[in-house]
Amino acid sequence: MASANSRNNTRTVERKAQNLVQIEDLRVQFVMPRLAVKAVDGIDFSIRERETFGLVGESGSGKSVTCRSILRLVHAPGRIVSGRILYNGRDLVSMKEKEFNKIRGHQISMIFQDPMTALNPVLRIRDQILETLDNKSAGDGKEKIERAVELMKLVGIPAPERRLREYPHQFSGGMRQRVMIAIALSRSPHLLLADEPTTAVDVTIQDQILKLLLRIQHEQGMSLLLVTHDLGVVAQTCDRVAVMYAGRIMELTDTATLFKDAHHPYTMGLMDSVPSRKVAGKRLKPIPGAPPSLAHVPPGCPFHPRCEYATEECREGRPELRQVGPGHASACTKDVRQHSSRDLEGVYGT
Repeated sequence: MASANSRNNTRTVERKAQNLVQIEDLRVQFVMPRLAVKAVDGIDFSIRERETFGLVGESGSGKSVTCRSILRLVHAPGRIVSGRILYNGRDLVSMKEKEFNKIRGHQISMIFQDPMTALNPVLRIRDQILETLDNKSAGDGKEKIERAVELMKLVGIPAPERRLREYPHQFSGGMRQRVMIAIALSRSPHLLLADEPTTAVDVTIQDQILKLLLRIQHEQGMSLLLVTHDLGVVAQTCDRVAVMYAGRIMELTDTATLFKDAHHPYTMGLMDSVPSRKVAGKRLKPIPGAPPSLAHVPPGCPFHPRCEYATEECREGRPELRQVGPGHASACTKDVRQHSSRDLEGVYGT
């Protein structure tokens, strides 16, 4: 009963602001003959209107599956086992496919991971953009071409009329990512899901892409769900952030609080792994071990095998998110902040 109350308290705090999306107890599994992989294991969070919300964590923590679940792009053997995804109060999980197709790609769109492989190599860029505009409301052929040129200009691609006729291999990684953003924006979505949009580009292009996304978000009044494993990206872009581990949310708060007053030992471990100007010359303190297999998540807190503060309580009972401050929830039963030696001054401008 206590865990249920904690979950309800978290949802109450989340609902105080006007939410565009509300995710409640979402569980996604990949079921195979001899095992079930719990890719997402009971998560709760909301995305507010015009907000940039970050999902951060190590690879394999369930971030991308969460994004795909919102668009119902989890295919067999994966499936949404339970939970609700409320978009403007309507449950996307129970919605009929024909009705959901009016939302997918229109009101909710997604930038997929790895622009080097996301585009079809045998189709011209023009054809791949026009494919997303293939409906009566987009107008005739001339109007669609004009819209494609407009989208290319919007994302900062020079000479758009000429480059529309080219193929993906004629674009750099950064320019391919801009094309992916143009395709995602073609229907002027209310919510944009960006799955590690800067993974395959260098740091200079990464900064350009992030600034582009934030500029377009501001101009078009979108909400943005940004998936990343880079705390620097979180610090630069996000209003609020959820830290994921082994398919669960470990900590949920606004970005400033995350960097100044992280509560969960996993979040602290991520912070300790970040270089700081004040500790120049000292060895970094990485998190020991590796994330667990999602097919064999340890009982209790999934982070306890790697946590220096773990007790018997952590090994037995599953901790749920509980309030540890205003708008700040953590899935740790203890407060170990006073034991942390991390010094974040000089880290990403904090």
